[in-house]
Amino acid sequence: SLAILAEGKTVGLQVTSLSGSGDSLVYLERSILGTALNQTTSVVFDTALHMRRLDQDGTAQGQHTSIKIAYGSGRVRGTATVPAAGGPKTTTIDTAVSETIIDDNAVQAILPLLKWDVNTRWTFEVFSSGENRIRTLTLTAADLTRIRVPAGEFECYRADVTGGPQPLSFYVTSTAPHRVVKIELEHAPIEFVALNP
Repeated sequence: SLAILAEGKTVGLQVTSLSGSGDSLVYLERSILGTALNQTTSVVFDTALHMRRLDQDGTAQGQHTSIKIAYGSGRVRGTATVPAAGGPKTTTIDTAVSETIIDDNAVQAILPLLKWDVNTRWTFEVFSSGENRIRTLTLTAADLTRIRVPAGEFECYRADVTGGPQPLSFYVTSTAPHRVVKIELEHAPIEFVALNP
């Protein structure tokens, strides 16, 4: 569980889990940010971390949102309904993608599965389902530092992410199971901090 803080005050909550189900891995995420966001996301991979599907539903900026897409045979197909100036906008998705692509909603899910070390860098393609576009993200284990959050004090890798719509940093514990205990968004007044030990 991660509390969402703005200027030190709790304004929301994000609860995540990663579990096995048959020949699949299932990442579940529930995010609540006041009246601005109330969203449930389910991402399904196979056991080799190839994308299978994404189901997301909720409200954002007072508008209904829904993304339902399936990955397979070199394509991603489905629909995405996202907030827009004149009301929710629905886009049909049918895009060629590589076998190794990751949905942008799944980046946080794969962090515990990486082989962490300082100055390690990963570059990977992500499909930004809300934008119906492919981006290339770079994740860099830039530093090893101690941080304190409500869940306790941890030695963490600071993992900087570039190439997305907004640079951000994940703080990932240096010891297994490599939990995300803090998330910072560059030039944004909010951060996410772990609540439970």
